[in-house]
Amino acid sequence: LGVRVHGGWRFLRYAAAAMNGQPLGERAFAARDPNQSKDFLGRLGVAVAVAAPLHLQAGVSGLYGTGFHPGTPATKDVLTWRDDNGDGQVQLSELQALRGTAATASQNFARSAVGVDAQVALQVPRLGELAIYGEVIWAQNLDRALVPADPVAAGRELRELGYYLGLTQELTPYASFGLRYDHYQPDADASQQLGVGRVPVDSSFSTLAVAAAVQQRGLGRLTLEYDHNRNALGRGAGGAPTTLGREAVMLRGQVVF
Repeated sequence: LGVRVHGGWRFLRYAAAAMNGQPLGERAFAARDPNQSKDFLGRLGVAVAVAAPLHLQAGVSGLYGTGFHPGTPATKDVLTWRDDNGDGQVQLSELQALRGTAATASQNFARSAVGVDAQVALQVPRLGELAIYGEVIWAQNLDRALVPADPVAAGRELRELGYYLGLTQELTPYASFGLRYDHYQPDADASQQLGVGRVPVDSSFSTLAVAAAVQQRGLGRLTLEYDHNRNALGRGAGGAPTTLGREAVMLRGQVVF
């Protein structure tokens, strides 16, 4: 739930909003507001017709808000048994005592982001509009969906970096294709234990997407998309970090009414 104001004057474009609660896609508190805080976000940009067939749009956006780290209740001492050898018999070596912990209080933390975006649109003779667009985003403690950021649990601030670059080209009034590459680093300072020391690791995700569409203006569109997804969170046969790939093919239908 929120309120937004947007508009423009000549070549200037502006938008500002105050949002209450978490996005629907958020994994921990979707569509809820655990700390009754507001997120403030906005964008200031320009839209210029450089020449008759060429249009340029660019802008700077930002977000500032407050995240929530839930506290934990106190626990008692617990005696556990793990049947390591699978014989169904209790042995002293399989018993372990877990000490109780004190309760921890819930805490708020600040989250923020800054983005820079641009788009160039050109009318190509005999084909249609060619659009090239991209954006770079720097953020801190903002991830709420893919790798949720919790600086209280991590004991440090989490820096995030993302960017994408894409293009679409109309071939006729009834067909078009598109290409996009995006890259996201949810923790620029990620590291892991290796021997007696810690070494930096790559925790990034990336996708190369190719799409083709047939369409009828005013009725709808049918799109076939191929995605090549990669992440560096896998392990090889020897246990060393490795990059994993995953392919996806999607057929999407859209109807205008």
